[in-house]
Amino acid sequence: AVVSTQSTGQSAIQNQINHRRTTHKLSEQRRRKILNSRFEDLRDIVPACRDSSHTKQTILSKALQYIDHVIKNIKQQEEYINQLGKERERQAELLREHQMWQTKIEYMRKSYGGVTTLHQHFNINIMQPINQLGMQQPKIPTEAI
Repeated sequence: AVVSTQSTGQSAIQNQINHRRTTHKLSEQRRRKILNSRFEDLRDIVPACRDSSHTKQTILSKALQYIDHVIKNIKQQEEYINQLGKERERQAELLREHQMWQTKIEYMRKSYGGVTTLHQHFNINIMQPINQLGMQQPKIPTEAI
C-alpha cells in the first residue's frame, strides 16, 4: 500500500510538472505568434520593408529609420506652419496699414479737392519712388489725375 501511495504521489507531481510545461509552452507559442504578427504589421507599414521578406532585425532597423524620417518631416512641417503664421500676421499688419493709408488719402482727397491738387498742395512727385527703384514709369491716364 505504501508503494502505491508513493507512485500516486509521484504521478501527481509529474502531472503538475507536465501541466506547467504545457501551459508554459502554450503561453510561449501565443507570445511568439503575437510578436510575429506585430512584425508583419511593421513590415506592411514601413515603406522600405514592403517589397520583400526581411529579418526581424532588419524590420526593426528600417522601422526606426522610418520613424526618425517621419519625426524630422513633422518638425519641418511645424516650422513651415509657424513661418506661415508669422507671414500671415505680417500680411494682416500690412493690410491694416494699407487700409489706414487709404482712409487718410481719401480724407485728404475730399479735404483738398482731388488728387492733382493734393500732389500740388504737398509738392509730391508720385514718380520719385518708382524712379529710385529703376522701374519704368507707368502710363497714367489723364482722367485719373
